Amino acid sequence: MIVPLLSVTLIGVVVAMRQSGSRSLRAGTGQVVIGAWAGFLLGAVATIVVDVFTGIGPWVTLVGHLGAYLGAKTSAEPATELTA
Repeated sequence: MIVPLLSVTLIGVVVAMRQSGSRSLRAGTGQVVIGAWAGFLLGAVATIVVDVFTGIGPWVTLVGHLGAYLGAKTSAEPATELTA
């Protein structure tokens, strides 16, 4: 679990720094890291469920990290107001 601990957190930090356009950590970095962990959790759990039936073991980490990136990007985007 040490590798996902480092890699998913790093994904969140890098996405937050790229989104802010600077090399410094901004105030919303924690939110982006949490989004990365939420995405990793969703991607890994979904793949584990599929793995039970198909045996695609190595894909669990790949899909989990892809979910981490998508979760980080989603949480880094500014909220848009829905208008009717």
